[in-house]
Amino acid sequence: MSESEPESATPVGYEFNDQENQVIGRCGQRARLWGLAALLIGAMAGALTVFGFVFGGKVVVLLVGLPITFVHLLVGNYYREAGASMERIVLTEGLDVDHLLSSIGALTHAFKIETAVTLITAVATIAGVAVTTGFMLG
Repeated sequence: MSESEPESATPVGYEFNDQENQVIGRCGQRARLWGLAALLIGAMAGALTVFGFVFGGKVVVLLVGLPITFVHLLVGNYYREAGASMERIVLTEGLDVDHLLSSIGALTHAFKIETAVTLITAVATIAGVAVTTGFMLG
């Protein structure tokens, strides 16, 4: 390889074959469906948060409900974006690798958010158990 040639594992214009397209297409459909489910959960959580605050008047409803709403809406959008990129792999020609990288980027964002939320939830749960146990024992 000469110094002027870019280092690339795949040739320009690489196309996945029919079998690969089927697998990628199914994954794309499932990612979009999961994204839609997360968006719906986020919308319901948002509506319940507003309803709970308006009729219950507790600020804690906002403190719990708004982050849940925001995370579901954000992650749902990333999953739908990833799924759409995977489906474009199947539907277009000449840009399969670009679409795949776009899909991986969107999934990476979703995974980062879900990892952070899971860790925060785990720490909060452990702290809650510790505080509750301390109150019950003391």
